Amino acid sequence: MILIPDFKTEPQRQHWLTENAEYFTVVRRHHGRYERHEAPTLEKAKLCARQLAVSHPGTRWMIYAVVQRHDTYVCTVTSNSRGGVL
Repeated sequence: MILIPDFKTEPQRQHWLTENAEYFTVVRRHHGRYERHEAPTLEKAKLCARQLAVSHPGTRWMIYAVVQRHDTYVCTVTSNSRGGVL
């Protein structure tokens, strides 16, 4: 079990959780429901989000780092209406 430190600022918390993540989750909200995919590394999560954004034009996928029951936002991958990733 990982002991999570007591952080002074939110950027410190985000940095620590991103560096020590057990896994990353790629999420989008669609018609009130959440679609979620897990990846073991940030690079694989970004690749997954890009592939999902291309296959679902006009969507936005958020990546979160997860440690135990704690998570933090990492980044957003979006696609335009033509299927290009932004």
